[in-house]
Amino acid sequence: MRRDRRRIYQGLVHRLQDVDPRVTPTTASGITGLAVQGSFFVGFDAGDGSLIVRLPQPRISSLVVAGVGHEIEADGRVVDDRVGIDDPDRWDGFATEALAFVGHDAA
Repeated sequence: MRRDRRRIYQGLVHRLQDVDPRVTPTTASGITGLAVQGSFFVGFDAGDGSLIVRLPQPRISSLVVAGVGHEIEADGRVVDDRVGIDDPDRWDGFATEALAFVGHDAA
C-alpha cells in the first residue's frame, strides 16, 4: 500500500514541477517534499503514507474537524501550518492548493 502511495506521490511531484518551474525538491522536518522558491509546500510522510501539505491554519483546522486531514507533529508539538491527507484521490487538489498558498507568498 505505501509503495503505491509513493508511486502516486512521485507522479504528483512530476506534475507539480511541470506546472511551476519554481518547484524544487527539499526536505523539511525529515519529510521529503517540494518547495517553491525555498518554502516547503508539500511532502510525503513515508511513515504513515500520507501527503503533508502546508496551508493556512484556519483551513487546516477545518480539514481536521471534518476528518479529511490529521494534525502533524514534530518534536512532540503540533505543526500549525501543515496537515496530513490520507486519501490519495484528494492529493492533487490539496497539493495544488498548497502550491497556490505558498507560491503566492514566495512570488
